[in-house]
Amino acid sequence: MFGRPASAAEFRHINLVGGAIILVAAALPPIAASAWRHRIVRGSIRVVGWIAAVGGCVHGLTDMTEDALSLTGLHAIHYPAGFWTSIDRRKAGVQDAVFNEPWFFIEGCLWAVFVLSGLQPSARRRWLRSAVVVGALAYALRRAEGARRRSVVSMGAQRSSGGGLPTCSGTRAA
Repeated sequence: MFGRPASAAEFRHINLVGGAIILVAAALPPIAASAWRHRIVRGSIRVVGWIAAVGGCVHGLTDMTEDALSLTGLHAIHYPAGFWTSIDRRKAGVQDAVFNEPWFFIEGCLWAVFVLSGLQPSARRRWLRSAVVVGALAYALRRAEGARRRSVVSMGAQRSSGGGLPTCSGTRAA
């Protein structure tokens, strides 16, 4: 593990919730595949698939970019204060970049392939265009939000007479 959590119980709870979410997410594609033959449900599956594809790809690409920048020293990722008693930032960045975030991107791509395989060619182009536009906007907004947080933290640190720089830019949940 890349660090020591301050509370083992809280760490277990967060991982239990994360595991439950992953389990539900893993059950959705087979359910969607079996429901695809019902015309009434097909529209809902397209919407859920679009959200999963765009969300998964944007999340994976944004965080892999952030991790790469962090590992090269160009971006600092700050972890929640009080959650970790000790942390190896390099090990955490490598784990996240290599093992965690690629799966979000892969899942997003698989949802895209699943939904696109059931669409007509003209609908595929429209679906892909909208996914790329919204994905690019979401990526830009997420990066801008991180930059805004960093500037707010910097301004707050300049104004404060206290000792340390608050750490909320690029904050990641455990």
